Amino acid sequence: MALELEQQAKVLDELRAQGSSALGELLEGGIEFHVLAPLLRKRNLTGKMVLVCFEPGMEGPYSPANIHLARELRDSCVLITEEAGKLIALVPEDSGVASSMARLLGKGTRAGVSACLSTAVNAQEAKRQAFLALHDSSELGVGLSRYGDDTAESGYFPRSVAESRAVVDRILGRLIEHDRSSRSALLSTLEVFLSSDRSLVRASQILNIHRQTLVYRLNTIQQVTGLHPSSTEGTAQFWFALQTGHRSALL
Repeated sequence: MALELEQQAKVLDELRAQGSSALGELLEGGIEFHVLAPLLRKRNLTGKMVLVCFEPGMEGPYSPANIHLARELRDSCVLITEEAGKLIALVPEDSGVASSMARLLGKGTRAGVSACLSTAVNAQEAKRQAFLALHDSSELGVGLSRYGDDTAESGYFPRSVAESRAVVDRILGRLIEHDRSSRSALLSTLEVFLSSDRSLVRASQILNIHRQTLVYRLNTIQQVTGLHPSSTEGTAQFWFALQTGHRSALL
């Protein structure tokens, strides 16, 4: 019996690896969704599909590393991958799999569900939607949130990857390029400064740098972007661009 269970686990590990590779390529734009149709049918994944982004909570029956071994997922072997501490899964819409996975990952797990993948919603857009819905689940204090249902977006954030990228590029593009070329940390400095309510003392403590070093960095940000983080316009534009970048998983 032990040998049989070990063999089953090995098969499931191989399916997890294959699914992770396929889903990763889909999310990176290497393949189109329709190319996965034969693989999905083979795994008993039929009908409309959605992307779900999980942020695991307290320790549950399964962890992100072994959730594919759960009996509840045997009937439809979903595609799972991990990214930046998040678990991303391609699951059938309204199948209950998303709720089951959230329960298996433990108390406090948050999940965001995208709209159905289609010709209008590709994998990259679905991933952005899942991340936005996950953010909303934390904001609204619910375990699972679906994109477009009672979201906290308030209508002023971009609703497509292209629009989000345009905002980030326009406001933060020069800063990102400056950090990349000079190996500086102006973007992270900006984010800490704004999250500290523009307090020089608090931000310098968090960054563990001298106050004058922080002032120098803020002035450099103004030189690079034309906006000073302490000004009303700078605060508004930088905050909006940073939130847009994080909500769309571009930053």
